[in-house]
Amino acid sequence: MPKVSVVIPTFNRADTIGDSIKSVLEQTFKDFEVVVVDDGSTDNTESIIASLGDSRIKYVMQDNAGACAARNNGIRHAHGEYIAFQDSDDHWMPRKLEKQLQNINLYNSKIDICKMHSVGLPEDEYEPCRQAIKANFSYEYLLGRNFVSTQMILARHELFEDNLFDVKIPRFQDWDLMLRLLRDHKLSYTDEVLVERYISADSISQNVSKALEAYSLIEKKIFR
Repeated sequence: MPKVSVVIPTFNRADTIGDSIKSVLEQTFKDFEVVVVDDGSTDNTESIIASLGDSRIKYVMQDNAGACAARNNGIRHAHGEYIAFQDSDDHWMPRKLEKQLQNINLYNSKIDICKMHSVGLPEDEYEPCRQAIKANFSYEYLLGRNFVSTQMILARHELFEDNLFDVKIPRFQDWDLMLRLLRDHKLSYTDEVLVERYISADSISQNVSKALEAYSLIEKKIFR
């Protein structure tokens, strides 16, 4: 059984998926598997992944259902003690897994998040993470501040047995997930940029109407 399962959802990202996976394969920590869930791509994604020729890569094809449905499917196919997430157009720093596992061991936590830089946005976008640590990263603190993205997360596999991504929410599923996890589990924070996120013109993170809908749905879940 690998120590870590890295789940990567993808849809028609043949131009970026290879480099994304390579940044995982080049980790200093080597005991992991990569679970790529193809959300019904119509390009040559599968052949790009096959060309990498690494036995640690597991390729799973599904009908198009969205990124979070693909992440949930990846979790179901994962065998690692820990689960991490990567996106098909982003980049991990070489010591991401090593640093986060060290932090989990140091603080005896079940979840660790790292800093992430969004290319094209200000360097201090994730300054709230540092402030959150000063507030002991409580559920109440995160409730008012949405700054966690899936690529930042490394968590024990068993936490996802009752906590998968909510596919009914059009955005901020990562925030919703972290709010649920923080109610019952200790979290640590690695204060170092270990992920670079690239925001494309068609990224859902740019969709304001879906953001408003998501906030409304999450609010109803919290205060129901």
